[in-house]
Amino acid sequence: MLDGALRLAAAAATAIALGLLAREHLLQWAPGIDLWAVLLRATALCGFPIIAYMALARLLGVREIAEIANMALHTLRLQRPT
Repeated sequence: MLDGALRLAAAAATAIALGLLAREHLLQWAPGIDLWAVLLRATALCGFPIIAYMALARLLGVREIAEIANMALHTLRLQRPT
């Protein structure tokens, strides 16, 4: 049980670090305070770490991530490629 928690913690810490690194580049790539620049940065800063976390947790072999992916595929009525 502790092994899974350590894998999740490692994936979360890495995703947070990647999100913070991406923040620096986003401020240069989409500068300004107009609405679209703020929304673009907010979307990227929320989406990128989530995607990185899911990918890292899957690479580290966390079973819960695979179960969530299977539930999402079932909800969308899609099949996992064989």
